[in-house]
Amino acid sequence: MVNAIQEKVLEKLNVPQDRFKEIFLNAKTLRLTRNGRNRLARKYDSWQFNDHQLKSGDTLDLQRKMTFPYFIDAKMLVLFTERDAFMAKMAGAKGWIDGKS
Repeated sequence: MVNAIQEKVLEKLNVPQDRFKEIFLNAKTLRLTRNGRNRLARKYDSWQFNDHQLKSGDTLDLQRKMTFPYFIDAKMLVLFTERDAFMAKMAGAKGWIDGKS
């Protein structure tokens, strides 16, 4: 499933498949690189959460549960789906990840 989503995103951004590392952190996740975040944010709506206070275990949960691209670093979480952004705003980033199936 991850590969199919990655392929679709690369197609929409006009990035060749062999250059996926410019957009995604690796082939097994939908986590974006900074370049990927910037390119998607120019083309699609995004929601940014500063000071998310997520730990490394939460990042692993996020990696397992996400079905849309996202960006996370020590200070910022960027989501590209309105539903996920709404839930993260309502429950907080930690509560949203814990409740996400």
